Amino acid sequence: MKGYSSSDVARMLDLPVERIRSFARAGFLKPDRGPRGEYRYTFQDLVALKATKRLLDAGVSIQRIRRSIQQLRRTLPNVKR
Repeated sequence: MKGYSSSDVARMLDLPVERIRSFARAGFLKPDRGPRGEYRYTFQDLVALKATKRLLDAGVSIQRIRRSIQQLRRTLPNVKR
């Protein structure tokens, strides 16, 4: 299977697995789905999650991060991620 599982990402970023999944459900990123419907994360997803974690650690609200990501997606070329 291609990509990283939620537990792999949680271990790499030192975050709870549920937090990783909640970021995906909240729309911070759009991971692929594996054959059993589980999230599969790319390297780009890891970079986005690491940035999100740093922003949260710096005290930036989830709502502000979400708005910033949405704005960024509107300005970037239309790509899968």
